[in-house]
Amino acid sequence: MRDEYRRLLESLWTLTTEFGFELSTCVRDDLTALVRAMDAVDAALDCLPRAEARRNLEGGVLAVLGGSQGDALPAVHALAVVAARRGVTETLVERVADVFEVGEALRLVTAVRPYERMLREEGRPTVQMALAIMGPTPPRFERFFVALGDVGYTVDELLDLTDDHRRGQKLIDPGPWTRFVLVTSLGWHAVRLVALHPRPWRLVRWSMPLLQRVEATA
Repeated sequence: MRDEYRRLLESLWTLTTEFGFELSTCVRDDLTALVRAMDAVDAALDCLPRAEARRNLEGGVLAVLGGSQGDALPAVHALAVVAARRGVTETLVERVADVFEVGEALRLVTAVRPYERMLREEGRPTVQMALAIMGPTPPRFERFFVALGDVGYTVDELLDLTDDHRRGQKLIDPGPWTRFVLVTSLGWHAVRLVALHPRPWRLVRWSMPLLQRVEATA
C-alpha cells in the first residue's frame, strides 16, 4: 500500500476517536481492505493510457465485486469477500461504477467549473463505500466525513494535476486559473469542514503540512 493510502487510514482511526467512538478491529481490517483495493485499482489505471483497457479493468472489477468470476486484482477479490460478509455488495458495485464513470469524464473535461464540481462527484462514492463498511456512525461524523471527501479530493488534485496533465491523463489546463478555482473551492469547503470538527484548532494544525505541500506546487 502506498504511503498516501496508509496515511488515509491512520487519519481515519484518529478522526473516529476525536468524534467519540472507536472502530472495532474487524471494521478496521475491512476498511483496510477497501483502501488496499482503491490503491491497487488507482495504480492500475495510471498504467492504462487507452480507454478500452480501462473499460476492461472496470468490467473485471465490477464482476468480481458483484460475486461473479472475473479477472481482477487480488485486492479487489479480498474486498468482494468483505462486501459479501457485510451485505453491502450492491452498494459497493454501484459506487465503484460511479467512481469509474466520473474518473473517465474527468480525463476529458476542459472547462474549469465543471471540473471542480466533478471532483466532488468522484470523491463522494468513496466516502459512501467507507460508511457502508463502517455501519452506523454518529450523524455529525457522517456530515464531517462527506465534507472531508470534498476537501481531500480537491487537495489531491492540486498536488497531482500538473503531472497528470503532462502524462496525458487529464486534458484540463493546470495553469493559474484552474488552480485559482480549485483553491477557492478548497477554502469554502475547508471552512465547513473545520466547523464540523469537535476540535477545530486540532484539525487546522493537522492540515497545515498538507496545505504547505499544496502551496509548494503553485
